[in-house]
Amino acid sequence: MRYFWTPFPFPQSPPITGWADIDPLFGNHFTLGDGRVVHRGEKIPALEKASDLPGVLRQRPQFCGDLIPVSAHGTSLASLLAKKDWDAIRKPLIEERSNSCEACGRRQKSGLNAHEIWEYHLPEHGAHGIQRLAQIKILCHHCHMMFHLAFANLQGKWDETVDRLMRLHRWSENQFENFGGFVEARRDTFNRYSWILDLSIVQSVDTLHLDKVWSLHPELDRVICAPGKYEGQGTRYAAILGKPWVIADRQFPAYPSPLQVAA
Repeated sequence: MRYFWTPFPFPQSPPITGWADIDPLFGNHFTLGDGRVVHRGEKIPALEKASDLPGVLRQRPQFCGDLIPVSAHGTSLASLLAKKDWDAIRKPLIEERSNSCEACGRRQKSGLNAHEIWEYHLPEHGAHGIQRLAQIKILCHHCHMMFHLAFANLQGKWDETVDRLMRLHRWSENQFENFGGFVEARRDTFNRYSWILDLSIVQSVDTLHLDKVWSLHPELDRVICAPGKYEGQGTRYAAILGKPWVIADRQFPAYPSPLQVAA
């Protein structure tokens, strides 16, 4: 069966022509991916890899994304894995990023978050989509909230989070309103599907060890389940593609993702 993915439609950011285009909210010192620091007023380096620049210095920053479908709540990589495995994935990424936020370029000794970027591939037929892990970004707490607007709203942080999002991307209010509209429309579409996790991208851990909260489904092959994480959430369900995994000392081989086969 074929699957279809529509890239997230980021609004166009105005070009950076000088330091006046970089909002003062983000300070005067910006750490690059290789550890070098650019100070406000210096020449902004033109790097071969735009990703080596913090997002605030990029011509096309992309530090927001799809809302997580309700049917996928509580099945992130961080929620699935035992702490040892999750640390083995996120800690090297933090070091590779020189202990700095990939969005704003702020360096900090601790407290950086690893945020998972997912692609939602819709099936040609049926109601089971593939949720593919595409990237993991290293972010400070404030920039991490830009990916979790619903949570920011629950925490009473909506205004400051939206303000940060607009300043970093150099968006107008109209651009943000349009952004909010298509984000909600995509979420409503994704909510109609259940999701199978494609974790093929994970390289730093050969075999995934699942957290003890997960157990095998008593009837469905290769399906795992766990209690809800918050009040009102029912049982969580997940299935894993692309990596071997272990649950309660029982090992399962990697089951290939249809997306890999198609590639």
